[in-house]
Amino acid sequence: MKSRRRNTITRANAYSVAAIAVAAGVLATFAGCHPTGEAVPDALVTVAFAVFVTWAGASSPWWALLVGSSIAALITVGDPAFAVAALIGFGASIWLGLQRRGFAPLRALIAATVVQGLLRSHANPWFLASAITAVAVALLVILTGLARRPGYVRVRVYWGAAVLAALGVLATIGLAVGGLSARSHATGGYRDLVHGLNAIKSGDPTAAAKALRSAATELNEASDSLAAPWTQPARLVPVLAQHRAAGDIMGKAAAAATAAAKTLDVVDLSQLTVQDGIIDVEALSLLAKPLGELQSTVDGLATALDDASSPWLFTEFQGRLNKATTLAHEIARQAETSAEAAKRGPALLGIDGLRRYFVAFTSSAEARGQTGLMGNWAEITIDHGRMKMAANGRTAELINGLSKLPKVTLQASDEFFSRFGQFGAGPKGGSVTPKYWSNITMPPDTPTVGTSMAQLYEQATGRPIDGVFIIDTAGIAALLRLTGPVTVPDIGLSLSASTVEQFLLLDQYSRPENERRDVLEAVTQATINQVLGSHLPSPQGLAADLGPAATQGHISGWAKRPDEQHLFDLAGIDASLPSTNGHDGLAVVSDNASGSKIDSFLQREVRYDATFDQRTGHTTAVASISLTNTAPSTGYPDYVIGNIIGLPVGTNRTLLSLYSPLTLQGVSIDGKQIGTFSGTELGWNVYSTLITLAPGEKLTVRFTLEGNLSASPYQLVYRPQPLRIPERLFAKTVDGDGRTVAGYAGTLRRRSVLSLSGLVAWR
Repeated sequence: MKSRRRNTITRANAYSVAAIAVAAGVLATFAGCHPTGEAVPDALVTVAFAVFVTWAGASSPWWALLVGSSIAALITVGDPAFAVAALIGFGASIWLGLQRRGFAPLRALIAATVVQGLLRSHANPWFLASAITAVAVALLVILTGLARRPGYVRVRVYWGAAVLAALGVLATIGLAVGGLSARSHATGGYRDLVHGLNAIKSGDPTAAAKALRSAATELNEASDSLAAPWTQPARLVPVLAQHRAAGDIMGKAAAAATAAAKTLDVVDLSQLTVQDGIIDVEALSLLAKPLGELQSTVDGLATALDDASSPWLFTEFQGRLNKATTLAHEIARQAETSAEAAKRGPALLGIDGLRRYFVAFTSSAEARGQTGLMGNWAEITIDHGRMKMAANGRTAELINGLSKLPKVTLQASDEFFSRFGQFGAGPKGGSVTPKYWSNITMPPDTPTVGTSMAQLYEQATGRPIDGVFIIDTAGIAALLRLTGPVTVPDIGLSLSASTVEQFLLLDQYSRPENERRDVLEAVTQATINQVLGSHLPSPQGLAADLGPAATQGHISGWAKRPDEQHLFDLAGIDASLPSTNGHDGLAVVSDNASGSKIDSFLQREVRYDATFDQRTGHTTAVASISLTNTAPSTGYPDYVIGNIIGLPVGTNRTLLSLYSPLTLQGVSIDGKQIGTFSGTELGWNVYSTLITLAPGEKLTVRFTLEGNLSASPYQLVYRPQPLRIPERLFAKTVDGDGRTVAGYAGTLRRRSVLSLSGLVAWR
């Protein structure tokens, strides 16, 4: 007598199983899976997968369903409802094993919970992990279920699989034919697109328009080849579908490139020059509309390239796409900045009436959080594009001016007064110490410094300030690269971009005190006069020459009006203390506490070692700051290497501050615990301590930190201090398994973000 096949599905049960399978298919459409990257094909593939696995699972053995339910419960921990359903399926599988009976509808229900869990997997530690898990579990359920079906059913399924495989081969061949036809056009379009974007970046609209038109032609040809009828079956095949969809993206990119080329035809930035201190503000305002249109089209291009990106694409194709996408986003940011400059620039340049700006000249030889001590200043007025220097002088004159007033106050946050009140800002509502002008650049944030400068200057002079610019010695060197050398005829001194920084930081102090004061003022005044009186290049040239100095904090600006400050933010000249936005962060600040110019000899090295739990956000870190005082004890005047606190000549005393979102656990030097005082500043925790370094001495200060970060994946926001000798950074963060999630070794001169994907500039 022939034995009865186990888990036989009766005719009555078949209808129930079919209904459960259909329901599983409908529910699967809400799982959010994108096997092909297109809505309709995604739905078809997902529904077919869910229906077939559920149908086959109706005859699967209890142990296969038990394994599937266990895995489904584990990978849906982030979705409680489906995790609970999978656990119920786990229990039901055990019950089936104990009963040793068929119950085909129950087995189908268990298989349906397994499918839903697989489609909603939250566990993907590496690329394809969730997909491989889903396929492996599905095959286990399908193959064990088919093994217990009648032979004719298995034959039909195998024939169906063979037909699908054949169709897949035909789809592959069709896509290959379309891809080969599109390849040369796609390559040419990519080349011309990159060339056009680089031409925009360098400020050559004519070349950019020509290259983008050529790119559009080539990309349209490639798009047409990939849209041919014989490529359409690839829409239903994962991996093939993503490559075929690249044709649609090429068409969108071609349309955006054409639109950008049309806009570039009417954009001529070369007319925006400074001649004898005058800018044509009307010409700038006329560019607002075309530059706004350019921003829109470049944004569209960047979006189209973003949409094309997929981890399923071949490495070579994805690499080229990533390069073009990164460049497009850079140009989009540049286009946004240009459009905003054309929109806000005329007002900044006095088209609606006179504007007044305060310019502070600082020196990192006496370090402060915002570059260094302010030694000289100037007041610049701009009226309908015409720029003039209305006043200038030394910081001592501003201090004397405040000392004549009965009371001077600052409007700022409680946090500001808690942090800087002891350095002359006074208590909230109280009077500011006139000598606070010497400490006004302590905050490592230009908006904070600019606000304070504007308030104090307005109270001393009665003249309202619309914005503040802070320029250090490296910034002056950048300006001289534009204008050429400056000459101080009274003493026969000529300074160029290559010599001015060394002179202002050290060489000037070899001159007599009375002459040195005159020289310093003469150099800054001559620089401003030369900038205002020269023929300066177009915005592209200005950006090329001044851009690095601005993004590195050597030239920074603050505007009183929020919309104009937004322009400064976009341009990267805001030099603000960046926000961590829930991520990790690091900034180290040295403030001179010697009363000398000794920080030209200060070397700093920062090591940051952290461990980040990607599940909880818990982070432990050690920040080790090595300080080396290379100053000699002789050879320079006391004004340079002496001090006002009675220490031996050549001694450097610095107020060292560490900025971090984490909580301090302890601070030590060579294993010996030292004291600190702490505070908060603009969303950061700040830990400060006084460090004294003898000539030639090196000390390492070790900060131990711990806390919970609210954002994942891991990022480290880093803000360097613009020092005479840039600090070296060695940063490495690992996860709980010891894998590196961020790392860097070298010198970073601008605000940056470190992550697993590499290093990007922060703006």
